[in-house]
Amino acid sequence: MPSLFHLTTAAAKQTWRLGLKLALLVGVVGLAIVLGFTLYAVTILPPLHPWHLERLTEEFSALRHGDLDFAGYLQREESLFAEYRDKVAGWNQHDESYLFSRFNPASPVSRLVDGAPYNRSFDKLNEVALGAGLIGTTGRGIGPTYADKMNRTGLRIQDLLDEDVVRARVTQNIQSKLRGFDPEEIPAEF
Repeated sequence: MPSLFHLTTAAAKQTWRLGLKLALLVGVVGLAIVLGFTLYAVTILPPLHPWHLERLTEEFSALRHGDLDFAGYLQREESLFAEYRDKVAGWNQHDESYLFSRFNPASPVSRLVDGAPYNRSFDKLNEVALGAGLIGTTGRGIGPTYADKMNRTGLRIQDLLDEDVVRARVTQNIQSKLRGFDPEEIPAEF
């Protein structure tokens, strides 16, 4: 019986050693993969564009700017857009990635019907309509984006294939969003 116990103990030790060697091998292979991808990313991938790195000095915050009325919000928004335009003016405007980015005001991505620049004022229009029930939007436009998704009024990839469909859907979407608002509170670009 003692020889059987000794055999079992030896087999257990051998199994543990094999398990440790396997774990070490997996760790070394994982580290090699991480280091390999890091080297790939540093040497092969293109550098980040300025819009990945820029920060505005005073971003809009619902906590700091929650007491703004709609006119104050529009004024705040305009000051942020002015700072943004100053930063964009320093970028390489002949780079192809800039020409077709959402940061280029002349890019097709940045235009709505009749050339109106797209901004996040729809978000604030909804906040104004809530009055005392203000929920404190971040002002980044994600609420209207999700609302468009849930209401199925947003643009779909297949819509982008036909410019007339895009114009019709965007016009219809803007008109439905502005329905029920006081025309005096609606910015001129709408």
